[in-house]
Amino acid sequence: KGETDVYPNPVSSGELQVRVYADKDEEATLTLLNSSSQPVVEIRRRVTKGYNSIILPVGKVSNGMYFLQVRRGAKQTVKKVIIEK
Repeated sequence: KGETDVYPNPVSSGELQVRVYADKDEEATLTLLNSSSQPVVEIRRRVTKGYNSIILPVGKVSNGMYFLQVRRGAKQTVKKVIIEK
């Protein structure tokens, strides 16, 4: 079990489902970065201890390869995401 899972990947719809595991109640910041490390979508959500499902809207994002950065306190996870609409 990973701390962060993304699906579907590649994304063909306007939504990326992100499952985030948190050790405690805290704020999570999800940032979708393009290949130049520039943020294209960023959302902040309060997460509770355990698994949390978060929807990241990607309908206006161009096709290509991106990196989803998930930050929770001092922890950071990065996942590769492909968008093919």
